[in-house]
Amino acid sequence: MKIEVFGKSIKGRRESNQDKIFYEQENDSFIMAVADGVGGNYGGETASKIAICQCKKAFHEFVKNPDEYAIKRIIKSICDKASKKISEAITGTPVLKNMGTTLTMVLGTKNYYVVGNIGDSRTYLSSDGRLRQLTIDHSYLNEYAEKFPDQEIDPVIKEQLKHIITRSITAQTNNLDIFPDDRPFFQLHDSDRLLLCSDGLLTDKLADNDNNFQPLMEREESVEDTVKKLVEMAFEEGSRDNISVIIGYFYEN
Repeated sequence: MKIEVFGKSIKGRRESNQDKIFYEQENDSFIMAVADGVGGNYGGETASKIAICQCKKAFHEFVKNPDEYAIKRIIKSICDKASKKISEAITGTPVLKNMGTTLTMVLGTKNYYVVGNIGDSRTYLSSDGRLRQLTIDHSYLNEYAEKFPDQEIDPVIKEQLKHIITRSITAQTNNLDIFPDDRPFFQLHDSDRLLLCSDGLLTDKLADNDNNFQPLMEREESVEDTVKKLVEMAFEEGSRDNISVIIGYFYEN
């Protein structure tokens, strides 16, 4: 499976960028990861940097002997090690005590891949003309919607809850989801496209209908152009957060 991948992260209307991204491919293997730090400017940036650093280290080991059946274990190890490193960074540095980070990542080899996720950054799959979110948001807004599925969410409540997450990688916890949960891995098919993003991409208009992304994902443009257009679209729609996007295009060799 051939992959074309590109990512972009901007601070947007924020003073600093607490998002960190990483993508790489080697030895028929690939990784894409987006981390969105929380806990103040310095704390959030430190935590997301720690998570991405663990992704890099794990990938460089993985490509030495890729094994699709080991991917789930490796993703869990990444989060365990990131949590430990965050704990070590907090020790003796009170300003960092509340720091943490989301992490959404895809690790794969050949045409097999697994998704790991904690927080409200997202991974989507575009396949056969349909865009599907592979991850579940760990957010108060999502939990509220699940608790009251037939109730329209008041705009005031929505505004209050939309950026509050219920899980992240911290010094105490790293309770991540791994997908798929019913088999060892997903399989890629010709022309599949994976999209990873921080919540800064999900402005009110875009979040209400994920398929706003689909026309761009389906265009015969370079992956770099698609990423840049999505970032620009979110900014123009009024995103007030950091905006990070990674997209991978997959083709049969």
